[in-house]
Amino acid sequence: MANKDETQTVIGHVKDTPDGQVVEVEPFFFKGDVHTKVNIEFDRPVSLSLSDLFSDPAVRAEVESGIEAIFNLESSRIDDLLRAGNLDPATDLAGSDMAGADFVGTPDRPLDIRGWNLSEAVLDGCRFENVLVDETTILTGASANDISGDASADLVAELVQAANPALRP
Repeated sequence: MANKDETQTVIGHVKDTPDGQVVEVEPFFFKGDVHTKVNIEFDRPVSLSLSDLFSDPAVRAEVESGIEAIFNLESSRIDDLLRAGNLDPATDLAGSDMAGADFVGTPDRPLDIRGWNLSEAVLDGCRFENVLVDETTILTGASANDISGDASADLVAELVQAANPALRP
């Protein structure tokens, strides 16, 4: 497991070719025992369509359906957004950057994140209120700095500490 994180930003040079646009990136380097995230900043706009990203028509239709469902959703709850996007929190959230997200339920409909896989997720600055969470929530490698909320935020912080012994003071 990585002992530190590193983010590198490289420039992506957009080139027009007879077959369409391609992006050439500057070199970037991976160092041993470092979790590296690479951001690519394009030097000009790149035209992309879902067809460019998803060549399989069935996959493209599923993505389009999920995008449409999210845009038409009237709820801002994260569980409703995931369901509308046809995402499974037990598998699709590992390694995601959700910094600043609101994990908020209501007293009559708590947000149940038990069984969610948030391993390696960035939860820094998130708000946790009316959340059901326990040791079945996978938090190995997650970071949860400066989280806020009610008692469920305290429990999330405790579970992150328990899942990541190297973070203990």
